[in-house]
Amino acid sequence: MDAIEALIEKQAIKELVDTFSNLSDKKNVAAQGPLFTEDAHVTTYIGGEVFADMKNHTKIVEVFTNFLANFKTVYHLNGQLTITHLDDVQAEAITYCQVALMEEKDGKDIIHNHYVRYNDSYTKVNSTWLIKRRIANFMISDSHILNA
Repeated sequence: MDAIEALIEKQAIKELVDTFSNLSDKKNVAAQGPLFTEDAHVTTYIGGEVFADMKNHTKIVEVFTNFLANFKTVYHLNGQLTITHLDDVQAEAITYCQVALMEEKDGKDIIHNHYVRYNDSYTKVNSTWLIKRRIANFMISDSHILNA
């Protein structure tokens, strides 16, 4: 793969990661589902402990739908994306993301700020990059009442 082809593929992967986040913010998990391979595997760690381990497209959509239903507002801010391996059909990358989740509890808005590192493996299927494996590590989390 030449340098221009590599840049095009890297941009496509970045758009995949950003689209995932944009759809999360809309809580449109049904549209997120096709961003994963049918046999995708997602493991989420919060505070170093396994929060969820989802194997297959259907389970990922189910767990994400149930989780996001708890929040009034979802907000992602993606930072650096470092692609550590890229060939014609496989890629590996690390992405940093800030995730804010707002829920209402006892009439008060609670905001949960999470600082997340995604270790992703991607596969190209029918000329489209998809997430095959994601390890989401919620490295730092903070929750507090949101002041009006």
